[in-house]
Amino acid sequence: MHMNNLFRHYLKKIFGLFLFAFILVSCQNDEEIDGSCKFHVISYGDGVVGWYIVDNDDPVSFSISEMENSSYSLSVNFATPESSIYIFAKAASDKTESISVMLYDNGELLQSKSAYKISDEILINELSYTEFVSDKE
Repeated sequence: MHMNNLFRHYLKKIFGLFLFAFILVSCQNDEEIDGSCKFHVISYGDGVVGWYIVDNDDPVSFSISEMENSSYSLSVNFATPESSIYIFAKAASDKTESISVMLYDNGELLQSKSAYKISDEILINELSYTEFVSDKE
């Protein structure tokens, strides 16, 4: 009987830890998708590494290494910036043939930029945007 109570005690603790982890992950995901802006990074041939900066905050790194539907892609949602966003994407290897970056606000394409590999150079794509319309106006 004592083993059964001990098992229940540990089972409750494990369940509590899983519940805490689930709530923590859910809150983090809510932060990431809070807002009407989104950018996509899509590459062909191989993945991409990079980072982005919103409103002069700290850089946020990203890495795309898994292929889905014949491309490597990443989508990031965020709140509409007050001033700017800068996105930097670099080929993960010399097999990366192209990198495209698209920036949207409320479903409207604000800017897009594509880069294509030429010879043996390191493929890099950068996008900078500063013409956001503030919701405060």
